[in-house]
Amino acid sequence: MISGRTEEEVYAAVDLPWIPPELREDRGEIELAEHGRLPKLIELSDMRGDLHMHTTATDGAATIAEMVEAAKARGLKYIAITDHSKRVSMANGLDATRLRAH
Repeated sequence: MISGRTEEEVYAAVDLPWIPPELREDRGEIELAEHGRLPKLIELSDMRGDLHMHTTATDGAATIAEMVEAAKARGLKYIAITDHSKRVSMANGLDATRLRAH
């Protein structure tokens, strides 16, 4: 029986480096791990921007100004505000008048 207190210990017991859950898809990750060739996963620090953000004008939790400040504080280089159109009425979608004012 193989066991361990952590996943890393279980992998070490079978002479493998730990394989992140995102890579566990039965697509050759065991062989890649055996040869030290697992791909590097994207980390939060790799992010440069956000291309899908909703403001309080629709179903978001912050204003444009708050979102800009938060993005700057996180070191992001760009953002895209993607508030809903009027077609998405359950998310308080913007009609032409509200969009112009926004």
